[in-house]
Amino acid sequence: MEPRSTGYGWTIRLSPMNPDVFAGIVVALARVTVMGERLLDGDVEGHVRRSIDDFAGAFARHEALEPAVERMRGSILMLHGSRRAGRRRAYEHDKILIGELDRTIEERLLPELRKIGFGV
Repeated sequence: MEPRSTGYGWTIRLSPMNPDVFAGIVVALARVTVMGERLLDGDVEGHVRRSIDDFAGAFARHEALEPAVERMRGSILMLHGSRRAGRRRAYEHDKILIGELDRTIEERLLPELRKIGFGV
């Protein structure tokens, strides 16, 4: 594939691959997206959903994924912090979901990205 500008001043080149190598990423991203949509409404939750959308857009446009992954991870950390400092009821509602979201990113999405050479 031809190199593409990422908007961050970096260019990435994806070698010709069987499209099946991306299947694991697509499945993990779909799971992360669904979990993000199930979060309660709020500023931090909206930030999580936007960071997931940003990652999906960067992936679709073949842009550098590392900055998008960092934003997504950072938004999850913010969500953990807001839940600990916020209303107990909201924390209890989302505690399991937030844990699942975090695990899906760390144990499914990131390993799939590493398989094809991303340093995340």
